Amino acid sequence: MFFYSSPSSPSSPSSPSSLSSLSSLAYDHSEALRLLLAYDCDVDARDDDGWTPLFWAAANGYDHMCEELYNLGADIDATGNDEIEIYSPLMLAQKQGHTNVVDLIKSWHLDDL
Repeated sequence: MFFYSSPSSPSSPSSPSSLSSLSSLAYDHSEALRLLLAYDCDVDARDDDGWTPLFWAAANGYDHMCEELYNLGADIDATGNDEIEIYSPLMLAQKQGHTNVVDLIKSWHLDDL
């Protein structure tokens, strides 16, 4: 398991708290991510803050990691909360101004229609 300093809220995505190994790989380590998932790790595993790997990838603007996680079956409608608000990967990407990720996640919703 990897450990980092804790964010106080979803508005501070770049410094995750104690992340699951899987969540930490959403920081741009697609080969290692695929390796862990090959050993049946849960693609939607949550860290101590309730964030899944897709939350971290979306909040940090890593569209290629979002795509990888989506292709591996990540729940694009997962929600989390801090004591103030409920949020999703789409909302985190919007809040951080990552229009590339916003457009990508919205396209996945269109594919489901």
